[in-house]
Amino acid sequence: MTDAIPISWLNDYIFDPKSIYFHNVLAEFDTHNYHQTPQINGNLSHESIDKNKYSNAKRYLVGKSVFCEKYNLIGKIDILDRQTKTLIERKHKISKVYQGHIYQLYAQYFALLEEGYEIKKLKIYSISDNKNYFIPLPCPTDIVQFEIFLNQLANDTIFHGEQNQAKNNTSIYNDFYF
Repeated sequence: MTDAIPISWLNDYIFDPKSIYFHNVLAEFDTHNYHQTPQINGNLSHESIDKNKYSNAKRYLVGKSVFCEKYNLIGKIDILDRQTKTLIERKHKISKVYQGHIYQLYAQYFALLEEGYEIKKLKIYSISDNKNYFIPLPCPTDIVQFEIFLNQLANDTIFHGEQNQAKNNTSIYNDFYF
């Protein structure tokens, strides 16, 4: 069995495949040495989930670890509102929803479905400007594209996939490229 793919890698891989490599290399170092304002703000925004302080209402499933056997994915969800059956991914600031954000939600969605949860809505919530971005549940075409993407990521052992130059210009790992 191969190691499970972290759900967080899905957006990272689309953003810049080499960022996964650098993230793992730098994992032993203090993030204060290389994180910039967007990463710091993102971590602060996520604190209520990580420390289970989002809400004590029983309707919310918060920070649950998940594993999707079908796609060999592992990670955590942010919030599942069990009353509205809405899976919510929280981000500090979203100005545009990227495919990587959608794939992260899909991964969480499929993992929760395997565990027997019912999900009717997917949502990305931008904390800093209080905006909601509803994402349609994956249709058959979306699932095929998701599977093609996962296969590419799983087989890219040196993370040499295409870089998104527009996003890469803001990568915290820019200084490490040759």
